[in-house]
Amino acid sequence: MRFSETFPRNTILFLFAALQLIPILSWNAFIYPHVTTKAFFLDGIVCVIFIAYSILCVANEKYRPIKSPLLTSVYLFFILIFLTSFLGVDPFMSFWGTFARMQGLFQLTHYLILAVVLSSIINSKREWDFWISFSFFASIGTILISLFQFFEKTSFYRLDANFGNPGYLSIYCVINIFLGIYVFIHAQHRPWKKAMVLVLIILHLLILYQTNTRAALLAFACGFAVFSFHGMKHRLVFSAKKMLFVFVLFLLFFGALFATLLLFKSNPLIAGNPFLQRLVDGITLQGTTDARLLVWQIAIDGIWEKPILGCGNGNFEYVFSKYYNPFMYSYEDTYDRIHNMYLEWLLAGGCVVFFSYLAVIGSCLLAIRKNPFYS
Repeated sequence: MRFSETFPRNTILFLFAALQLIPILSWNAFIYPHVTTKAFFLDGIVCVIFIAYSILCVANEKYRPIKSPLLTSVYLFFILIFLTSFLGVDPFMSFWGTFARMQGLFQLTHYLILAVVLSSIINSKREWDFWISFSFFASIGTILISLFQFFEKTSFYRLDANFGNPGYLSIYCVINIFLGIYVFIHAQHRPWKKAMVLVLIILHLLILYQTNTRAALLAFACGFAVFSFHGMKHRLVFSAKKMLFVFVLFLLFFGALFATLLLFKSNPLIAGNPFLQRLVDGITLQGTTDARLLVWQIAIDGIWEKPILGCGNGNFEYVFSKYYNPFMYSYEDTYDRIHNMYLEWLLAGGCVVFFSYLAVIGSCLLAIRKNPFYS
């Protein structure tokens, strides 16, 4: 391989490794440091990656963007969200977003560039196995920060590490739990590695519990159910009978937990536990769960107003103000997000963006099912 290929390719891989540091970054000199520090760091690295990738594409055409139904659906989604946002309520807000969220089209474009580059550079199972393992073990930094927060606290406190939001940390833990399961399965003839991975998975589960985020727990439960069915079919870890036993045990545990919470919700042991009380509120549609339902109704009102092209990316605040529900008086003064991604994109880009969003999900599932690395 020529220097004109090796240098930019190795530069891209080195910078991709550096991106794994993002979860632990936070610099108080910035406004919303937990969000903006990570976003600015990613933007700078992606710009350098893009330059290196452009050189690589000129040097050898085999590195140019691949053609696949998944990437095609992603391109279509981006084209449509750009068009609908510039035709929306506030194109400036749609493009740049806010410091609190950093989810404007400008930021999303960096994610698209990164996805296209990595899909063109990393194209073998051996490489993906390495990067999955690398990303998983890079989460040790976040684990250490979370443990420090846990032992430092003097009262109930939802862990957020350096994310600034327990919800962000919780979904990061969910992702790493499943990455860890993948690494555990493929760590053949390496008992020391399996033991290390198992310890990290358990720590991620404990941190997930301490984030006290109900949606992430539900996502983990659904993901584990899918994994169990897949495991029974392909016998990834245990025999089909053992996997079925684990799955049934899992269902019985959660069923018993929900039944206990509903029957004894007034018990001091449950009412005095912040985590269990939040689960009760979620099951009985009380507290913040009730607020979310009211926000969803406001979003639906906005969707009916512009069902085809939507209001533009990141413009929910305008809809929230216009269709404000007086029953929201006891909750937050304003919401800039719907906390439901399906309604989020349906409001942002109407039916055209919503169906393209579903096409991305469908193409992703199809790509996983057809991929030779699937089993």
